[in-house]
Amino acid sequence: MGKKADIYVKPGFEGAVVRMPDRGGKIMPPHGALVPNVIFYQRRMADKDLVSITKTEFEKAEKAAQKTAGKDINQRFTKARETVEETQPVKPLKAASKAPAKEQ
Repeated sequence: MGKKADIYVKPGFEGAVVRMPDRGGKIMPPHGALVPNVIFYQRRMADKDLVSITKTEFEKAEKAAQKTAGKDINQRFTKARETVEETQPVKPLKAASKAPAKEQ
């Protein structure tokens, strides 16, 4: 029996978490991955946790993910920082008092 070709798959629904045992248990990215056509992935497709996609669909999704990856992180960081600054304004630190200790 010959080796089956690799397949392109992506999570079957938004927010699906599918681990890839052939890659040390990493979580599959939302845009998908090229994986071996083995029983593990076939079962995930039968359960609708994964869906098969074409090479072209995968390449388009991967390019889009790479373009927005840095922007998305920067936008989330900036928004989080602005939210914190709005709710907790930064107060200047007070200088420590240098009064001598009283002797008893």
